[in-house]
Amino acid sequence: MRAAIADIVPAARRGTAYGIFAAGLGAATLVGGLLTGALYDYSITAMIVTVAGIQAVALAMFLAAVRPATQARVVRQ
Repeated sequence: MRAAIADIVPAARRGTAYGIFAAGLGAATLVGGLLTGALYDYSITAMIVTVAGIQAVALAMFLAAVRPATQARVVRQ
């Protein structure tokens, strides 16, 4: 992701962009850990289903983001 940030953000603002990215990543990791821990205490099955569901949504979002870029490359060639 650092390379993507470098491509998007001007050089003068890159440090700020890296800081914001790291803060967001840390906050998301904290929330994910809290959710996983709470679900583990409640029910291991609920934790597995929730984590699998979140991963499925992430995969769908990734494929939706990659597909237009892939189709654009095919059209240009």
